[in-house]
Amino acid sequence: MTRTAPDTVATDVDADSAVFVGHYPGRPVVPGVCLVDLVCQAAAALGLASAGPELAVERARFVAPVLPGNRLTVSVSAVGEGAVLGIVRHDGGVACQIRLRVTAA
Repeated sequence: MTRTAPDTVATDVDADSAVFVGHYPGRPVVPGVCLVDLVCQAAAALGLASAGPELAVERARFVAPVLPGNRLTVSVSAVGEGAVLGIVRHDGGVACQIRLRVTAA
């Protein structure tokens, strides 16, 4: 993951990643749980939250598939006390929006 702006990181989807096994033969896509994890990692890298079990998914909306080789940008911003919103984009536009809540440990 590379920081590209104060609130944005970028990464490339490794076309040889093991996450594509079974998701789906003939038309592989990145599983949603991997995108949730990516937003958690981005929030931690940007200093908006610490990665770990104290982060809970409050809302997730997946609107476009993420494919092998896609270049992703993840913008993360604080959206209230204890909440962050991550927006994952690729060349085709917005792939998903994920709102995370920091929970008490």
